[in-house]
Amino acid sequence: MNYHRPELVEHLSREYVLGTLQGPARRRFVTLMRDSRPIAAAVAQWEQRLAVMERAPVPIQPPVSTWQGIEQRLFPRTQATGQTRTGDTQGVLGTVLGWLTGRAAGGVLAGMLLAVVLVKTLPTTVGLEPASEALPASYVGVLSAAAAPPSVVVSSKRHGKLLTVKVLRPIAVPEGRRATLWAIPKDGAPFIVGTVSPSGQTQIALPAESEKLFFSVGRVAISLEAGEGPAPATPSAFVLEGACVKVW
Repeated sequence: MNYHRPELVEHLSREYVLGTLQGPARRRFVTLMRDSRPIAAAVAQWEQRLAVMERAPVPIQPPVSTWQGIEQRLFPRTQATGQTRTGDTQGVLGTVLGWLTGRAAGGVLAGMLLAVVLVKTLPTTVGLEPASEALPASYVGVLSAAAAPPSVVVSSKRHGKLLTVKVLRPIAVPEGRRATLWAIPKDGAPFIVGTVSPSGQTQIALPAESEKLFFSVGRVAISLEAGEGPAPATPSAFVLEGACVKVW
């Protein structure tokens, strides 16, 4: 199987981030991701797309009037008897609410609201419109040590103000130091982007849109700077470095 076909990379990256890629196929894909910068970049993009799922609203218990309104629409009272079709004075939904605690009832409604959010924000995920294989316009950088597999992927939407840093291989940061991300323009001095966690994922708020900050940036790098005091004007030796490319 040719794992370098763009449409296959997109499909596998999406399934990996969603968690539907399982078993030997997932383990094989993890190995490919560690050794391939394009695959690592595609995974980072899908993680950024689906980050909205981590920002779901906190469940709130709905007022009783909400359930009564739903009940009236689903089980209207008959004109002849003035009773519900079931004959229960509380109505069907009232009975259901009697079984549920307030917290559980709130969770049910929160689940309904979350489903609406997902349909509106991620229609391709739930299969309600044709899926697009194209990546959003973004700046993407893949960093590694010399002659080593990719270690860090950074990405930000072209007109976004949030940069996501995904660490694929933990960064060895000595005590008293901090991993610092730098942007290196094609013409000009490097400038600091922010501090990076040595493992996992870091999100850095940008002072301006990526288009303005990274338009002339050709490379990104990480150095190990002193953990205290003001940020340095110039970087120390870079431990990780890679190209910054425009994806559009």
